[in-house]
Amino acid sequence: MDSSRTGSLGNDLDEYLAAMEASIPTLTSVKEQSAASAWLAWAKEYRQSINPLAKPLAMPSVPKPKPDELRPYLRGWSPYGASNGH
Repeated sequence: MDSSRTGSLGNDLDEYLAAMEASIPTLTSVKEQSAASAWLAWAKEYRQSINPLAKPLAMPSVPKPKPDELRPYLRGWSPYGASNGH
């Protein structure tokens, strides 16, 4: 998932988590409150794990393509040098 979609998902989760946290005290059963609190704790951990701003900002590393990975884009040319193989 790219950073912009992850950031958007994170913002949506922040709103949901805030609403969830506010609703837990309204639950009438201690069992329901406990289950909801456990779910909320897990969801907050997940939210933090997908936060693109919680990691150092840097350009993503792009691996150098292997010659055979280039072949579909070379229209018959060899990925090993200036020869079209004909």
